[in-house]
Formats: sequence, structure tokens, C-alpha cells
Amino acid sequence: MKTTLLLDLELMGRAQEITGISSKTAVIHEGLRSLLEREARRALILAKGSAPVGSKLVPRRTI
Repeated sequence: MKTTLLLDLELMGRAQEITGISSKTAVIHEGLRSLLEREARRALILAKGSAPVGSKLVPRRTI
């Protein structure tokens, strides 16, 4: 889906430099994934470590 965005070019440049991602689209996708992960983590903390019934949790490591 194409969308027109007004971006802070300095912020985009810093994100590209720090991450090593050259594509602006890829930087935005990575930022969205990070935002969703952070908010999921925050929701889990607020739920005092219990996951809602039926939620999909991705294991961090295998044993």
C-alpha cells in the first residue's frame, strides 16, 4: 500500500545510520515492529506477567 508521509529527515537519517538500513521503507517497517513489540511487552507487564487467553506468545529461546 502506498502512503505519503511527511518525515523528519534528520530523524530518518539518524535511524538509517544507527541501524545500517538504507531503505526508508525498511526503517519504517522495523520501527513499527519495534513499537508493536514494546507495547506488547508493556501490556504483559501491566497484566503482571500473565498472558491473555488465546494470545500468541513467541518464545525467546528454546530449551
